[in-house]
Amino acid sequence: MKRQWGIGVGSASVLIIFVLLCLTVFATLSLVSAQADLRLAERAAETTAAWYEADGRAAEFLCALDQAFEETSSPAELPDARVAEILEGAAVLDDSLGYDGARLLRYQVAVDENRAIEAAVSYTVSESGLSRRIESWRTVQTGGFAVEEPMTLWQGTTAALPNLEG
Repeated sequence: MKRQWGIGVGSASVLIIFVLLCLTVFATLSLVSAQADLRLAERAAETTAAWYEADGRAAEFLCALDQAFEETSSPAELPDARVAEILEGAAVLDDSLGYDGARLLRYQVAVDENRAIEAAVSYTVSESGLSRRIESWRTVQTGGFAVEEPMTLWQGTTAALPNLEG
């Protein structure tokens, strides 16, 4: 009787089952990864939309302030009540007059509970009339972090080292 070498039916079945098991595991991992990417993309889209909405509201406040200041001959003439009415919905951080007659307005428009757009605008009277200068327009962190108790770090031991010199 002559002996033949080759792959039997049982080993081929085991190989097919192993390949199917690997394909199933990789398909599951691919699906889980795609779902995580989708959640991340949705969160990024919501954050971006909220930022642009807040930026648009801050720009609308700026346009309304420009119109109100154009109706006056001096930045000091615009009443604080009118400024508060224009900036309703924003947090007014500073409304001050400078020594040169310039009026600085700083306000924040909330993006979410942790961030806000902060705008600082100054209005001055020049030879050509009333002028506006945007001092800053930035996104600031307003919350989202808590101050914890300081950690006690290891300072080393105070034990004396043995004298090895003799």
